[in-house]
Amino acid sequence: MIRDTVTLSPDMRLEEPVRLFSSQHQNGGVVLNAQGELVGVLFELDLVEALRALDGVVPRLRFRSRRSHVASLLRFLHSRKPAAARIVEDWLHAKRVSDLVREDVFTTRPESSLLDVARRMREDAIPYVPVIDGKRVVGVVTYDTVVRLALRYARDVLVGV
Repeated sequence: MIRDTVTLSPDMRLEEPVRLFSSQHQNGGVVLNAQGELVGVLFELDLVEALRALDGVVPRLRFRSRRSHVASLLRFLHSRKPAAARIVEDWLHAKRVSDLVREDVFTTRPESSLLDVARRMREDAIPYVPVIDGKRVVGVVTYDTVVRLALRYARDVLVGV
């Protein structure tokens, strides 16, 4: 479980998650209301998918992977198509986290089996699972978390043999 996760508010402009995802090397964040309760999640993939809708404004905008980083895209556009970069920046400034937040999210508890969580993540293609203790988000489980733990376990088992 990752305890230090990106925390967003529904009224935050989308340019802020772009900055946070890039600076903290994360591809998603939990969205919390003013009381600190989970509203939903926002993934960088949600931003990428929304930017695809700007394809008519930003011609030939192609993403090579589903893990494209919006901050990197903006740097590229600034160097090649400054007008397109400005359109994307204006869009990010005009939109709020509440416009893209995924409210219906699978959550888990600290005492839940990581195997069960990983199985659900795989079956439903869920990349990011908030861990809830009471009404508080105490961390998240990501694909990377599961893979790292699986590799650590495999290493420990193989070294122990």
